[in-house]
Amino acid sequence: MGKKSSQYKKILGAFFICLIAFGIILAQYYIRQKTTTKSQAAKTAVLSFSQPQKPVNAGDTFNVDVMLTPGNNKITAVKLVIGYNPNILEQGNPGLIPNTNVFPQIFEGPVYNQCFSNSCVMSVSLSVGTDLTKVVQGQTPATIATVQFKALQATDKTGTAISFDNGTIVLSLSPSDEPSENVANLTPVSIPIGGSVASPSAGFTTATIALHFEGIDINNNPVPKHPQRQTVLSFYKDNNFTNSPDFTIPFRATYNKNNEFVNNTINLSQVIPGPYYILVKSPEGSLREALNDAQAITIVTGQNNKLTTGDDPKTTTALPLRMGDLDNDNSVDVKDYSILIDCYGKKQSGPTCTKHKTSDTTKGLFVDLNDDNLVNGIDYNILIRHFGEQGY
Repeated sequence: MGKKSSQYKKILGAFFICLIAFGIILAQYYIRQKTTTKSQAAKTAVLSFSQPQKPVNAGDTFNVDVMLTPGNNKITAVKLVIGYNPNILEQGNPGLIPNTNVFPQIFEGPVYNQCFSNSCVMSVSLSVGTDLTKVVQGQTPATIATVQFKALQATDKTGTAISFDNGTIVLSLSPSDEPSENVANLTPVSIPIGGSVASPSAGFTTATIALHFEGIDINNNPVPKHPQRQTVLSFYKDNNFTNSPDFTIPFRATYNKNNEFVNNTINLSQVIPGPYYILVKSPEGSLREALNDAQAITIVTGQNNKLTTGDDPKTTTALPLRMGDLDNDNSVDVKDYSILIDCYGKKQSGPTCTKHKTSDTTKGLFVDLNDDNLVNGIDYNILIRHFGEQGY
């Protein structure tokens, strides 16, 4: 009798295990069905751009508004990732301006100059905060941000696109929406740009420069992760470089197919015409170098002044920049060596590296001197090559 009872218990136990398993499968199916139903909720929110208020020509600065039409959604937060072609458009100053009357809280950004190949993005994350009575709703478009651009060159009639890139998110609290569901419909804008790049007849004074960042070329790393670099020109009336410069012009140089970092439209409108000794430096790891073999260059108003010649692989004379100045003090010394060692190998994302604050929004970790996403022997050799050297 004891044996039969034991067998009965085993059979009953097996039955309950099967019942529980069936219940779990049924529950998972129900959850999937519910999730599928939720994910099919109406996405009626629309993100779009306004057109500039007047026609845009090369050299002009213009604004576009970022518009949000909630539709049937109740918007609580937005992440904007705005893409543009850096060969045609340049981020203006101040750049991306959120409308805090609509979204009072900015919990990330704005972040600029995230560039890959021929596209750059800027981003910002906005929220209504904890007061959910301020959700953005209705059928009327609301201006949630304004973006300023400068047009660098003319386009054909189709224009140049400004778009919402991957990562753009709109969140809603409508009953039919999941809290993490992206309810955005994205509408880009195309802006025709007339004229030509800053011509002398327009009275616009510009400059062209071509630079070679050591370690980023066909013989080393021809595909840098960050194809735009912050760079600074310093103008001196005499060659006493211990004094403060008469003019300082920051600009961004963009990597091209000829392995040069180039900018053909540096705005020199604030520089008084005349002869200058001109130095160039990138705060992203280079020493300061002198243009034209440290001889004076005459800046002519209303013209595009060639500070170096480049853009032609057969005749290129892009100015080489010595790399290794990781603390941006215009020398390569034991402090820079210590930073590199603290970031070497797997330590590059750890606290020993990040404590040095050697990153910025343009390039990220520029201890990686050849910009291949690794801090290794290549970067070590570049730094050691210039150890003990100073810039101009």
